[in-house]
Amino acid sequence: MGRASVWLRTFAALQAIAAVWTPPLHAQDSLQALDAEDPEAYPSPSPNPYDGASDYRSPSAAASAATPQPTAAEPSALPAREIRPPAEPDPGNGWGSTRVLGGHSFLLGTFVPSGLINSHLGIRAGLEYHQVPGYVQLPSLFTTRPQEVDLQTINVAETLDFAVRLHDHIAVFGDGYGKARVGANINTLLGTGADYTYGGRLGVLVKLFTLASFQASVSGQAGYYTGQSAGIMALFQDLNIIAREAVQQVQANPVIDLDTAVEKLNTAFRTATADLLTPFEGVTYGVSLNLTQAIGRYFGLQASVGYYAESATYRPTRYDIASGGPVMQEHTVSTQRPSFGIAADLDGAPAGLPLAVLVEYRATPSSVTDTQDTEELRELYTSSLEHLVALGLFYSGRTDLQLGVTTYTVYGQLPTLSANAMHSGKPLDLALQLVFRYYW
Repeated sequence: MGRASVWLRTFAALQAIAAVWTPPLHAQDSLQALDAEDPEAYPSPSPNPYDGASDYRSPSAAASAATPQPTAAEPSALPAREIRPPAEPDPGNGWGSTRVLGGHSFLLGTFVPSGLINSHLGIRAGLEYHQVPGYVQLPSLFTTRPQEVDLQTINVAETLDFAVRLHDHIAVFGDGYGKARVGANINTLLGTGADYTYGGRLGVLVKLFTLASFQASVSGQAGYYTGQSAGIMALFQDLNIIAREAVQQVQANPVIDLDTAVEKLNTAFRTATADLLTPFEGVTYGVSLNLTQAIGRYFGLQASVGYYAESATYRPTRYDIASGGPVMQEHTVSTQRPSFGIAADLDGAPAGLPLAVLVEYRATPSSVTDTQDTEELRELYTSSLEHLVALGLFYSGRTDLQLGVTTYTVYGQLPTLSANAMHSGKPLDLALQLVFRYYW
């Protein structure tokens, strides 16, 4: 009986506690209504991340779900990204831009002076075939009539050229070169043989004005060269004189001592060998007006009108009967060359083809005066109109590089004026040249 009353009192106490903590039904409805009006004021308890039944997502996934996604009916509010083609390099900026005018990258020619103020360093190496038809005195110990033969030579030349831009309107330029020539047939070897020449020049280029894609410049230059020519023509001519003199002495004095005559003959032969080499030197100078015109990005024209002059001094030796030794017979050859040249180049680089073609033409009416010529020779060989035509193919993928090959021909030249040969016919040149230039 006592134990039952204890359980009853305990149960009544638990009911009283439950009544205190459990709100009435109308109070629960009020809480639900407030929660609907302001969900932020009464947040729901956080779900258990370990409860598979709860809708748990990572923060990034939750943020993605919170962001409204555009639909087909509702376009996105973010602007679409514009797709642009890769930027094309500007040929007027950077190294090599000094040869760019009017958006066109010009090729600097070899034979037509350029009027562009630029800085570059270049190397040219070439091989040239030189043919001279006409009359030449063949070697002989006795007097013979001139016979018609063809002189053929192979010329090898190498040139280092440069230009330095000092200001937007002025640049200095120059080159140094060396070339050697050797006979390609027996007649040439016996006649003019071979020679070598080395020299250089220095000049100044001044820009007058630039008007859109047109530019005008003037230039002046001066140079010096020297070398030697080797041939046995003069030696044979001297031996002819020595032999005739010995025969005449024997005829005039039959009792002459033979040993004395042989000694004099040997001495004459030894002194005559000095005729094998003929030293020469010369100076050159000239001025020109140079014009440049760009016709779009693909095509360019360059033209030059100038006057050039040259004075070369030859110092061959001849055997003199009176003195019994060699005597120098110095003579000077003066040349005047008015010149007109035009160059046109076509560049495929703007169209994606990194190749360019350069065509050059130069006309040079030349006149020559030799102090040892007779009046008859001066009347026959006073002037000639020389023509040069060149065609070049170059890589044009970079404005700072000019790399290619040039072939050219020269015809209508003045006769060869060799110290050891007579005047000959008009020469013809055929040549191939490698060209490398780097611009900055």
